[in-house]
Amino acid sequence: MGSGASLDVSSSEGIHVPVSTEKMVLEKQHMDDADAFFSAAATFNEDEKRLFSRMVGYVAKTCLGGIEYSMPLRCLQAVDALEAPESRVALCLHGFGDDRCMALWSHFWLPMTQEGFHVVALDLPGFGRASGKPGSTKDWSSLDGELLLRLMECLRIPSGCASVFAEGIGACAFLRAYAQDPTPFAAHHVLLNVQIGEVPKGLRENLESRGADIMLCGCEKFYPAQPPWMLSGLNQLSALLLDPSTMGLLGTFVLWKVKDADGPTPIRSMKDGTWWTGSLEKTALAHAGHALVFRASPDCFQELFQYVRAPPRKVAVKTSPLGPEMTSIEMGEINDTFSVFIRIRPLLERELKVRSENCLAVSDTDFPRDPPPQRILVQSGDSSLKGSYVFNRVFEQSMSQEAVYNSTAKPFVQDFLAGTNVTIFAYGQTGTGKTYTIFGPPEDPGIVTRSLSDIFEKLPADKDLHYEYVQLYLDDFKDLLADAAGLGKLVEGKAGVELVGLSSQKATSASEILQAVAKGATRRATRAQDMNEVSSRSHAILMLRLKHANSVDIFSSMFIVDLAGSERVARSGVTGDGFAEATNVNLSLTALGRVVMSLIEADINQTKGFIPYNASPLTMLLKAGLGGDSKTALIACVTQAADSLSESVSTLRFAMQASHVKNKVEQKQAQDQADQEKAKIAEAANELRLSGGKGTVALTAGDIEVWGTWQSAAEETVILLGGLGSELEELEGLIAALRDVNHQVLAPKLLGTAEKHLDSDVAILLELCDWLGLAKPVFYGRDWGAVRAVRYKMVHPKRAGNLVLENRLNKMDEAQYKAKVKKDPNFSLQEYMGPWLWFFDGTFPKSFDGSGFGKNVKGFKGKVLFLWPYHTKGRHDPPKKVTACSKFADAYAKAVKTKPVDSYLMTDADVAARIVGFAE
Repeated sequence: MGSGASLDVSSSEGIHVPVSTEKMVLEKQHMDDADAFFSAAATFNEDEKRLFSRMVGYVAKTCLGGIEYSMPLRCLQAVDALEAPESRVALCLHGFGDDRCMALWSHFWLPMTQEGFHVVALDLPGFGRASGKPGSTKDWSSLDGELLLRLMECLRIPSGCASVFAEGIGACAFLRAYAQDPTPFAAHHVLLNVQIGEVPKGLRENLESRGADIMLCGCEKFYPAQPPWMLSGLNQLSALLLDPSTMGLLGTFVLWKVKDADGPTPIRSMKDGTWWTGSLEKTALAHAGHALVFRASPDCFQELFQYVRAPPRKVAVKTSPLGPEMTSIEMGEINDTFSVFIRIRPLLERELKVRSENCLAVSDTDFPRDPPPQRILVQSGDSSLKGSYVFNRVFEQSMSQEAVYNSTAKPFVQDFLAGTNVTIFAYGQTGTGKTYTIFGPPEDPGIVTRSLSDIFEKLPADKDLHYEYVQLYLDDFKDLLADAAGLGKLVEGKAGVELVGLSSQKATSASEILQAVAKGATRRATRAQDMNEVSSRSHAILMLRLKHANSVDIFSSMFIVDLAGSERVARSGVTGDGFAEATNVNLSLTALGRVVMSLIEADINQTKGFIPYNASPLTMLLKAGLGGDSKTALIACVTQAADSLSESVSTLRFAMQASHVKNKVEQKQAQDQADQEKAKIAEAANELRLSGGKGTVALTAGDIEVWGTWQSAAEETVILLGGLGSELEELEGLIAALRDVNHQVLAPKLLGTAEKHLDSDVAILLELCDWLGLAKPVFYGRDWGAVRAVRYKMVHPKRAGNLVLENRLNKMDEAQYKAKVKKDPNFSLQEYMGPWLWFFDGTFPKSFDGSGFGKNVKGFKGKVLFLWPYHTKGRHDPPKKVTACSKFADAYAKAVKTKPVDSYLMTDADVAARIVGFAE
């Protein structure tokens, strides 16, 4: 061992051989001690031994802070080195202790190399057998990040290619290095038992900007005799990853217990007892003469490798990496299916005693709505916490329970009685008044009591009200209306997600339900901690079911949810059972954040992406209220106290993101309304007769010539729009192609001959659609016809379906291009201007990054197929590289929120097929 093949497998076949730099020297090392350990028959199998025989060793030497450091370094090629991608490097780092050394991860190396990873293992200074112990932890924490970056420079690993597997202080070194410079590192990293005093400045920003995240793992004991590692050490890093404002995008959290090695913290293990274990093995590699060696199950390896091999999270352009930077209502979007409210609780006695500063200010907006939305301003000396947010309403501390109910839940009670599913939930830091808002005291009741009073007052005679009350605690459901120990699984039923075995009661009065809820509340888990004397440590859900009398069929459902409070465990002072509870609550709220962000991304990208409802029982239960068939009200509770400002800002940021969630109930109602309008328009249709595929329509502006095919308004129709002043003959080939595939098509000859006539052409188009009885046809626009189509969609968004826009003006071969240049020497400079500059208000864009769009396309919404002929001087140039043509195509396509499709080789038949496939 030590004389194996060099790590150099050439620049095209793997990572490069490590080299010395000005800051760090690498020397080849023979590994006699390693031979003895890695050849041990009892520790490793034959496949592992064969792999280790190829191990290459180095000693890395550097000087930091006046101290000389010398570190052993081990390198292993992937099993199939010739096929291993350059982008797969596993960097293994260990933690503090005499029993920590490079051997810690040695059982991981064979699966890593089989998965195509090259392995680099570093023996950090002061641990294992590396020399040069740091003077103190404080001194070391100021140096380890820089030391790791120096090593990365020596390794010459391509940018963004190193996935880190690190434990303890090795993980801390990685975090500090990543905060300084994330360039060498990949998107996903596995960190275990990380106890860090302070999250490095810049870590969050770098994770956000690069679409990266961390799998934070915690286990107190890897074998029965091991002294326990306290999970409370995870507090600082878990606070970042589970912060509600990060929406669960910066990482995930895995806690587990090893079989027969139960640690002191009473957590519920998220994995089975053999998922990831360890043992103490004899070795000269460590000062103590023995080393902890990890072992993992096949399921564990599969889960970890699947995680680190995943592509980076997409970071949207012109928005925050964690989603939109403004609430939906501030962006001018009315979202009546998901309303977001803020409630500010009064200062507590302890806060008044220390004269805590009020950091929140509220004001009305001039938004044209009654009552107007309100702005909440965060005032702080810390610029990272300052912000301004606009929500449906912001309830200051003087607002009564009745006022809160009237604005939030009362309108939803009417929807519930009318047959619409409703979800109302309170969210926020522990101790901010969520339970008070939902339940309230008897003398000043909250949403539940007031809702029940209104429901029974207006309950239809042919309907019955049934109710269920359940607690979610440590991912287990408990029936709060019965003494049963547990419930069955969540299942998809006719009324949405249901709990097997949950008792349901028919109610005859509001007081009956309130008495049952009061009794159930005594069964609910609570705990006193520094932030709240009686903190709810479980989520409580009251489910009201409206059913047809004497029937089991559910007419509508209303979920009223009191979420357990999010908290930073380092601040709330919880330990033991409290730590397990707080961690579990934060994990479920993080899953809630991930669902919210997935819904937003799916809406922005107009895709049906995977929504991770199954990540938590909480999100499964709330599925209908999160992007489902329900109207939802979110009441985010915050405090104005300065000492809790960070938590309040996290809640406000979560609420801001949630305001963009769109539930499907609106889509159903909108579709019903659209169908009614479509039928009404069709009823008013006139009879169009074509002779030889040609005819005229008498409109207000005069007779409009139309070409195409026509059966009736009931047929799916595409309207073809040509350029300003162009003849219909230009569209004849496309008309024929659509006719050949039996698709109804009409091409009107509009009267406009200049850009100033766009709006008059739009008016003619609307009148034509009314005359024909077409509610929402697909529009195809060519060149200036494309501009006409976009303008029509902007003015009458509900009267236009999908758009197909084609640049036919610039489609030419080499001979045609040369002829144009000969005729106009400036043609090459003006080639891609023409009608498309309308997207930029007629001004040539200063850059091609998609910015600088003008008022003409501001607020454009709709699905667009954008066809663009990719060529350079008439020679086909497919969009595989950046060219002047591709830059223009991308810029113009971004104006209508889509991506260009190369149409250079498309015939009219090809375009027709695209139109038919893109029709709604």
